[in-house]
Amino acid sequence: MSLQARCILAVGFGFDDEWRLEKAWMESGLEMALRFAPEETEAMRRLQQRETPPTPAVLLVNSGRKELLRWVRRQQSLRELIAIVCDGECNEEEIKRAYALGADACARKGSDFAEAIRLLKRVEDYWRKARYALDAQQDVAASERELV
Repeated sequence: MSLQARCILAVGFGFDDEWRLEKAWMESGLEMALRFAPEETEAMRRLQQRETPPTPAVLLVNSGRKELLRWVRRQQSLRELIAIVCDGECNEEEIKRAYALGADACARKGSDFAEAIRLLKRVEDYWRKARYALDAQQDVAASERELV
């Protein structure tokens, strides 16, 4: 699936953070779309309706949304969804907490446009690398099946 058919779903960010991320996305030239869900229940609804493009490939979660991470990791259909927790500081304690909840990474959300652009570019790059690794694993598994 192309990047244009995929999106970053940002959940639980305040108005200022959403505005900063939206402006950074417009200036960054990223291929992935950026969508927002103000609350966990809205994010869950969107994730259950993944057949409607753009499909969320990355979940960018504000650090206070712990129940959403727990719910996502219990859903077999969302196994490939990359979950990144954003925090103002991303200190060691917050990183441990994020991983314990099933996050794939923890990122500092930053307070200016330059940091927001870097965050979004890192998110898209992380998705590309994870997607490449998954495709490579599937190719190896397919080759092994052919050998049997």
